[in-house]
Amino acid sequence: DLAAAERSCRTALDLDASQVDTEKALATLYFSGGKFDQAMATWQALLQRSPQDADIYIGLGEALDGSGRGDEAEARFRQAVAAEPAIPSAHNALANHLFARGRILEAAAEYRTVTELVPSSASAWTSSAARCWVPPPSPSSACRAATTAASSTKA
Repeated sequence: DLAAAERSCRTALDLDASQVDTEKALATLYFSGGKFDQAMATWQALLQRSPQDADIYIGLGEALDGSGRGDEAEARFRQAVAAEPAIPSAHNALANHLFARGRILEAAAEYRTVTELVPSSASAWTSSAARCWVPPPSPSSACRAATTAASSTKA
């Protein structure tokens, strides 16, 4: 019951407003319930207190994405990567966002980063393979492309 969970989080925060994890949980509950404005406001408040926390940027990005503000969401996902570049979830969130917008090569690069950060994670490799496998160009296809490009400029 989302409403009961929200009430529990608010009660906990009334007792101790310094509980960042509880506030993150509340923002996530708002998002899960489709309350994107409340989720964004909660993530924004958290960001003021913890501006280097990638999870906060990710949560804010997801709320922005959910409310149809994709460009702003992408900026927040990029801020998550910048804030904590060694956190796989930041790269994964950005990759998922890029993939959903059809930016496959950019997404593939982010998924590849996730596999580099956690090479023993089967789910990281699965995401990378399933979503963004792009075969490397063969030397012959690269030569054909260069020849075609050269021929078209002469014509």
